[in-house]
Amino acid sequence: MIDPAEEFVLALKALALGKANPTEEQKVALRAAYPHSSEPYPELAFKMMVDRGVWSEHEDLLLLEAGLPRSWSAEALAEAAELTPGHPTGLLPMDRDEWVTGPVLALDDEGTVEVDDALAVETLPDGGMVLHIFISDPASYLKPGGALDREARERGTTVYHPTALFPMLPLDLSARVLSLDEGALRPALDFSITFDAAFRLRGRRVQPVMTRVSRRLTYVEADALLATGEATEDGRALGLMVKAAEALFADRISKGAFPLRRREYRVRVEQGQVQVRTIEPESASRKAVAEAMIAACGIAGDYFSANRVPALFRRQDPPSQPIPWSAERSGDPVWVHRQLTTLRRVYGSVEAGRHFSLGSSAYCQITSPLRRYGDLAMQRQLLHHAATGTPYYSANEIWALSQETEAASKGAASMESAATSYWLHHLLHGLEGQRVPAVVLERRGREMLVQLEDTGLKATITGARPCQDGQVIQVKILKSKARSGLLILAY
Repeated sequence: MIDPAEEFVLALKALALGKANPTEEQKVALRAAYPHSSEPYPELAFKMMVDRGVWSEHEDLLLLEAGLPRSWSAEALAEAAELTPGHPTGLLPMDRDEWVTGPVLALDDEGTVEVDDALAVETLPDGGMVLHIFISDPASYLKPGGALDREARERGTTVYHPTALFPMLPLDLSARVLSLDEGALRPALDFSITFDAAFRLRGRRVQPVMTRVSRRLTYVEADALLATGEATEDGRALGLMVKAAEALFADRISKGAFPLRRREYRVRVEQGQVQVRTIEPESASRKAVAEAMIAACGIAGDYFSANRVPALFRRQDPPSQPIPWSAERSGDPVWVHRQLTTLRRVYGSVEAGRHFSLGSSAYCQITSPLRRYGDLAMQRQLLHHAATGTPYYSANEIWALSQETEAASKGAASMESAATSYWLHHLLHGLEGQRVPAVVLERRGREMLVQLEDTGLKATITGARPCQDGQVIQVKILKSKARSGLLILAY
């Protein structure tokens, strides 16, 4: 028999999570506990849970409701303990040649522990070059249907929450055994692109190899190395990677791609302190990696499409009216805001089709196999077909997998977005009464939509003085409520 006090707490939890309507008994209890509050009952239920010490004041309800697992079964951990770095044992073990032609560079954000991609260049006697895009190969380690594989599939994706990391695979694997660590020999998929001396694309292929990252660099370090010239072997390699990326970008534009350059905001919470890192879109090394990943996914998509292999494709239909792309304005926040309202959503499909924004005829995500189960499964599909001529997954299995991965991806994105919004609003709560810079995105009569420069949050200001679209103004933070996402500004 459930204790009445415990039953009351469970009912409060359901009310706070929005899973139940308040009973008359709950209404009386909550109004008695907070007689001067006008907040709705779910907010009062949350407050009572905090006051009773059941939750913290920053309890993440979406995360709580999702119940993300923080551990793995004994069976899965036993499987993980048997895996040896550099010795794949999962699907179709095969002899692989080691790629040793030049520097293999892994470029990542500071603090990255799961290294699933690296780049290298190979110069050709005729003046051309080959860009090699190495992607970590966990599909050749994990036994299909084994405990590790099952639990990774159940998770679906790594969740990057501002307060914690919820990895798809045990970190001992994804950050060590399977990671493209510096100096360690690892199996990988090599997506290679051949250019002639004028950087025109001449060929593409994918093959399993062994590779060894010679150096890890943060994007800041890579950009600094590029800025100092190309006097070193690594510097020359980086310079060629950037030129290859520029050629790939130009090729996508010629095929109708519609890229938008947007500033990104990364939020981390360390010991209760909110840290916001701004990622500018102009970094040359970031562009090089981004173009390489888009190209690898395009190669995978074309492989599956040409061979009629069932796969998890990403598609985006073109807008109803043609939109002229502008290189000069693609980074303008006002122009980007307007275009985002006209672009159609990206969606998953088991059939190949055009991805409008990326300018790809067939696009299949395959470059983050340590973090997304769909990418790992597509590695498995590609390796099996390349080795045997038959797919590992049937069309029906791919359809079922698409439903799972789409749900996992949307759930993770929702949690990450809500948590990021919460902590940014919490940060702004401490700045109430102060002025911060904002850019005017759109004017609507007596209203204008603005975006805060330092956090990316958007809000509408009513009755403000006249401003021009794109104008950077100083707005005053009147109120910011983290739990509700309320943000009131004045100008």
